[in-house]
Amino acid sequence: MELQEVQRMSQSLKMGLIHPNCELTREWSIANIAGDLQFRVYNCGGGIMHYTAEVISGLEWLSITSGGKGTNSGNVNFHWERNRYDYKRYGTIRVSSADAEDSPAYISIVQREGPPTFVRNNELDFNFNLFPNPITSVFRIELNESIMLPADIKVFSLNGSLLYEQRISQKTVDINFPIRMSGLCIIQVKDSNNNQRIKKVVVNSR
Repeated sequence: MELQEVQRMSQSLKMGLIHPNCELTREWSIANIAGDLQFRVYNCGGGIMHYTAEVISGLEWLSITSGGKGTNSGNVNFHWERNRYDYKRYGTIRVSSADAEDSPAYISIVQREGPPTFVRNNELDFNFNLFPNPITSVFRIELNESIMLPADIKVFSLNGSLLYEQRISQKTVDINFPIRMSGLCIIQVKDSNNNQRIKKVVVNSR
């Protein structure tokens, strides 16, 4: 199967927003290729149940495509983008109803990591260095000669949320990182030829 191929799956699941005996699989593992998935919402109790489904985390790559609102029962369809990174991504879908006793219900989406060869050209040629290590609130990035300027620098959390971005036009730049955090993050460099490289780094910018 080609990485560009869209994966389509359909699964009918009962969701117990009212009746506790209705079960829903609460965590799904999905492929690193782009794809679509469907689940079904049921009113397992009495009365009328108006519900909504929305993505509350992983908004950069996960989206509801149809069925985000309904009454009593219906299909909720969602789509995810291809994961180009060498780490897992995590998203959450929340289904809620003001008419249901045990609302909201949450579905965790875990996307498998992308292929290990993230860059499109030779990794030894397309590279960058960061100083200091761990990086702090001000760090220096040095690009090697094969990276074509201008280049976009992006910093992501491990779940794929964009924390910071900057376009640079020099090979050596000092970055003022405004986020106060301690832990791991992902730094991506993308040059004007769309070549890309990422590195997982430790941040201590508190």
